[in-house]
Amino acid sequence: MKVLNITLVVLITAGLGGCFLATAGLHAKPGYADMALPSFGSVDKRFGLSLGPMALKPVRWALSASGEAGMEIFDDIQGIRLRIYDATERRDPLEQALEKSMRQLKASGWQLIVAVNEAHERVLVMVNETEEHIDGVLAIVIGHEQAVFVNVLGEFKPENIARFVEKVRSEST
Repeated sequence: MKVLNITLVVLITAGLGGCFLATAGLHAKPGYADMALPSFGSVDKRFGLSLGPMALKPVRWALSASGEAGMEIFDDIQGIRLRIYDATERRDPLEQALEKSMRQLKASGWQLIVAVNEAHERVLVMVNETEEHIDGVLAIVIGHEQAVFVNVLGEFKPENIARFVEKVRSEST
């Protein structure tokens, strides 16, 4: 029994440490969007994920090994935060979170680049940038069935963004 308890403690500690290392330092990065997420229990969260530089390292390695043009933008990514909520029942907390996020981020220097307000769909895209690069992108989409909050952190170089956009355009035609 003692061995089982020690094993459980070691596994839990390693798991928590791995989660901590996977997202370590994201809060301190300039591209971290301090999103106003819906309060616990106000809506159903379907999925949540936060990945930091350590967790993204294998993804960057695999993409760079592919040698495909336009994939250099993934070298710029330092973190991803994703939250998906059910929007079929209670939209008010989601709408409030979008509005509060927009106000908070504007006050801290983020720029609004896209805002769509339609009957059953809202889209918000904001960036935090310097003269040399974009530090972070926040996208919030509230649709009929779900709401998606995404924050991508990094130092996105304009030339890598241009190559990636060109790749997407060429593949979609």
